[in-house]
Amino acid sequence: MSSLYGVEQGLPSAEDLGKIKLIREACRKEIACLKDPDEDIIGDLRVVRFLHSRKGNVETATEWFRNFLVWRVTEQPPGGTPEDWRREVAGRSVDNFRQWYLRRSNPHDPMNPCAGENEDGMLLTWLAMGFLDPKSWTESHHPQYSEDDDFKLAIQYLEWTYWELERRSREQGKLSYVVKMIDMKGSGEDGRQSFLWWDRKYSDFILKRITPLAQHHYCDHDSMFVVVNAPRLFSVMWNAVKYVLTERQRSKFKILSSSSEPSNQKVLMQVWPKEHLPLEYGGSLVSIERVYPPAGKADKERFHAERHLIDIEYPEQKAAEQVAEGCLDTSSPAPCGAPNATLQPSEASPMAAGASGRDSDAVPKDTEFVAVAEEVLTCESNAGIQPAAASWFSCC
Repeated sequence: MSSLYGVEQGLPSAEDLGKIKLIREACRKEIACLKDPDEDIIGDLRVVRFLHSRKGNVETATEWFRNFLVWRVTEQPPGGTPEDWRREVAGRSVDNFRQWYLRRSNPHDPMNPCAGENEDGMLLTWLAMGFLDPKSWTESHHPQYSEDDDFKLAIQYLEWTYWELERRSREQGKLSYVVKMIDMKGSGEDGRQSFLWWDRKYSDFILKRITPLAQHHYCDHDSMFVVVNAPRLFSVMWNAVKYVLTERQRSKFKILSSSSEPSNQKVLMQVWPKEHLPLEYGGSLVSIERVYPPAGKADKERFHAERHLIDIEYPEQKAAEQVAEGCLDTSSPAPCGAPNATLQPSEASPMAAGASGRDSDAVPKDTEFVAVAEEVLTCESNAGIQPAAASWFSCC
């Protein structure tokens, strides 16, 4: 396990590969139903993430993997299956996916899915949680653009992420992950609901639709959550609940107060390079698309007027348009199209050396933690809002 990130970055060991073979064999019926049984879906580097999440337990990892395979070929609102949705994003470069995503994402829930990468080759995702406006998010939907469209986009972000992590892992010779910054700057200001209380529809969307899927079907892709500009109440809450997390879960969090403090900037730059940070955070950037500063009134109005008019677009369509316009050089293959390297077990990794400290019969405490957090933070409300903090630590 990495001392900095709290995740296993080594390639699957010989023992892991044996377990992966058993899992795939047990799920051969479900695999046969896939239209796109690609490596980022059923390959060694995907299945081992289920093993990591289940602490090496083959039986429960098999159950999670099977449920994932069945779910991805099941029709979902607003239409199509997750397998179908993946075809719109798999194969896109980082820059191309960022622009594709930002054109479709709701500005009231601001996120930049690919704000860069760090020196360890990990993707950087910035969530401007302080500028999240749950009430406006709910009000932005209409019959031609519903929360189902936001659900589809959230799944497509995860599908693309795993496709890109597969590519990076093979290129780097180690498991690649995502570092997520949760920026609380602006929380509760300008009439927005705070991080503790969300509009009921948004709360249900996150807690009942997104979080369970992220936990089970898209497990083990985050290496760290860096919370910056954390309000005092958030820090108090963290100190109260961190002890019910596993060591692995706790190691994935860094809670920092003001981003303008040099000591906090130093900690942040351990995982988030200076060249991908704004000036106020100790970096060199004037802005970061969609999150710093967040979308203004004109951008939000444009989104409301145009979002439902955006057509489905596949990566090859965009590439064909660029070739026709003379904007794409086809004389050499793009890095994303490079053939997969042959992977061997990493004998030097903690997994191969048997030094990971994982108990194969142990079960993670995710469910236990969520129950405790909800008990601590829940209170009844008749105002159509629900406590949101219980979801903060449940996906790690």
